[in-house]
Amino acid sequence: MPKTCRKTAISACRVALQIIHSYIISAPDELREPLRNMTRMQLIRTPGSWKPSASEYRNVTNVYRIALKSLA
Repeated sequence: MPKTCRKTAISACRVALQIIHSYIISAPDELREPLRNMTRMQLIRTPGSWKPSASEYRNVTNVYRIALKSLA
């Protein structure tokens, strides 16, 4: 059973990183440039540490920040 759980967790991490990469590709330039050359671990830690305001949902950059934080 633990082997199955580990395999599922690894698969979920891989999918989350693929989604993060696709969001970065379509993100605005001001957000894309700093994230472009980060390692996998940096791509998880950096958006995870952001504190985007949910009240600024009309700002495209902030929407991407919220989405990336939820995946990280």
